[in-house]
Amino acid sequence: MQVVTINGTPYNIPLSWDEVTYKQAVGVIKNVDDKAAQLNILTDIPLDSINRMPDFQVAKLFELISFTENLEVFDSVDVLDRFKSFDFGSIEYGGAEKVRKIMNSGGTGFEVVIGIIKELKGEDISDMPFLEVIGTANFFLSKSIVSIISTVSLVKVNELLSKNKLELTDSKALGALQHTLNSQEVTQ
Repeated sequence: MQVVTINGTPYNIPLSWDEVTYKQAVGVIKNVDDKAAQLNILTDIPLDSINRMPDFQVAKLFELISFTENLEVFDSVDVLDRFKSFDFGSIEYGGAEKVRKIMNSGGTGFEVVIGIIKELKGEDISDMPFLEVIGTANFFLSKSIVSIISTVSLVKVNELLSKNKLELTDSKALGALQHTLNSQEVTQ
C-alpha cells in the first residue's frame, strides 16, 4: 500500500491485487472502463475530489492502480481447502431456491457468488483478500450454475421424456443428456 494525502486526508492506495478485498475487485471489474470509479472503489477518495484534481496528479494515481488492467487473476481455479469438499448434490430444496433467487437478483456473477457462499457455507467473502478467494468464488459460481439450474432443467426434460414416452432420436444428444444426468447424480 502507498499512502497519499489529499487536502489533509490520508488515503491508502493498493499497488497490487494482493492488497484488494474481494468486494473491491468486483467493483473494479464492474467499472472496467471508468478509472475514476475504480480509484474511488480502491481508495475511498471521493469522486468529486478526483474530478477536481489536476490531470497530471490523477494520472499518477491511475498509474499506481495500473495493476487493475490485468484481469487474468479473475480466472483463478485455486479453491480454499475448507471449500473443496462441498457437496453440491446435498443442497436441500429450500437452500437451492434461495440460491436461485440470489442468482436472479440482477447482480453480476462475481457479485452473486458472495450471497451464494454465505447461504451455502455461512461465510462472507466480501472483505477477504481477493487473491485468496477468487478461485473459491469461481468454483461456487460454476458449480451452482451447473448443479442448481441445470440439474432442475435436466430433471424436467427427463420427466417429460418419461411421461410422454418420447424418445431422443439423436444418440449423441441422448448420450450427452444421460452423461449430464449421471454426473449430477440424478436418478431416472
